[in-house]
Amino acid sequence: MQQIHSHIYQITLLGFVNVYLITGADGVVVVDAGVSKGTVTSLQKNLAALGLKLADVRHILTTHAHFDHVGGLKSLHEAVPQAKIYASPYERKIVTGEAKIAYPPRSELRGMSWLMSFMLAGQSKPVQVDGLLEEQTDLDFVLPGLKVINLPGHTFGQVGFYLPEAHLLIGGDVMMHLLPRLGLTMPFRAASIDWKACIESIHKVEALNLHTLALGHGPALMGNAAAVVKTLVKKISQREA
Repeated sequence: MQQIHSHIYQITLLGFVNVYLITGADGVVVVDAGVSKGTVTSLQKNLAALGLKLADVRHILTTHAHFDHVGGLKSLHEAVPQAKIYASPYERKIVTGEAKIAYPPRSELRGMSWLMSFMLAGQSKPVQVDGLLEEQTDLDFVLPGLKVINLPGHTFGQVGFYLPEAHLLIGGDVMMHLLPRLGLTMPFRAASIDWKACIESIHKVEALNLHTLALGHGPALMGNAAAVVKTLVKKISQREA
């Protein structure tokens, strides 16, 4: 567990997927739910290290409904039935089982992306959604000033959670930081439904001039996030030129 803000902690599960704990005024908030029921065990252990317990969890926020972010949601909800679950309007339909995850057609993919498309996980077990996350929704009950921002592209309804006073963003899979020596990368093409929107969302993040960028995969960027995002934007621009 790594503390990335006075009230925010990053937990890495299975070595590659992150969930976040936020200790707010209205109890503990969990961001994303990992892949499996193992999320519950990990959260229990890390909460104990903070002097907290599962019963303190009051809210679960989801960035998007890919399996590696909501696969553990059903088990987590069963462990913390008192917690309300939140998703964006589009992702809500996937979380509740009303719709299926949309992936790009294989005809648009090449090379490793085409091969990876055969390995994408399926639908998670349906769970109720209690509240919607829409652009600029205030999440003061989580942390004062925290807001929802839309970051579509990787999925149609991906969102992030932005704390302006700290220049901090929990951004789901808007970008990835899986191999820190390579810096930031775009999300996996095989799992990203709208590539143009992916790029637009990265530009949106660049405009935030972040100090801290916490993503769904890889270690958080702390202190120098804006510069690293700009490097990725430059690479994208060179490829498009």
